[in-house]
Amino acid sequence: MHGSLVREFDGLESSGRLVEENSCIRRPPGEWHTFEAVGPWVDMTFEGCDEDAPVACRLLTELKTKANVTVLRMGYSKLTRETWLRPRFGASNRRLVLRIGLTVPRHPIETILGPAVPPDMLAGNTTAHTRAQAHNNNSSSSSSNDGRNHDAAAGAGGDDSLCASDQCALVSAGDETRCLLAGKVLIMDDSYVHQEVNACDSKLSVFDVVILHPDVPAAEQLRTKHLAAIEAM
Repeated sequence: MHGSLVREFDGLESSGRLVEENSCIRRPPGEWHTFEAVGPWVDMTFEGCDEDAPVACRLLTELKTKANVTVLRMGYSKLTRETWLRPRFGASNRRLVLRIGLTVPRHPIETILGPAVPPDMLAGNTTAHTRAQAHNNNSSSSSSNDGRNHDAAAGAGGDDSLCASDQCALVSAGDETRCLLAGKVLIMDDSYVHQEVNACDSKLSVFDVVILHPDVPAAEQLRTKHLAAIEAM
């Protein structure tokens, strides 16, 4: 599935189907481009999905029939080098974001001040300490993460998503920071304050699936769908 998603993204990018996002959450000089296959604002022509993204549409069908989840949004994103999507949060305990790394570079941008990463993503969490130590060549031990929340962002592949010194595509939620890896899935509750940064020297591409939280009651699920439609206006 990972390879098929990468090829579909490459085709959409080369055919000019990606749309530049100028939202205030994007900090220049980086650029953010998206293609939405599923969403309240999408002209859906194939079973609730944009027919120009058949791979994504097949995944939508599988999620509905095999996983029995409600998909609110599904689409591709590209972040150029030095792109930071500023901190924001969604509705409380309503949505989960499944983020799949497609093309994930492993060459950090180094500046005179160090890695091109927002300071709060390098403070107060285990993975950030790992990056900070690697950059500063500091042999002292990082502080423990006792008492920190571990549910805001989690890697479906276990600790594989923790950051090594050459990883530079970062996602934080709550007080946890993780690094994206190609072919791996990060699961995030977007009601926590979250942000992303591509501190790599080339583009980052990901595929996002936003689903209703499985613990949300049926009546609240309908309300959340309506809220999602309003937010998209």
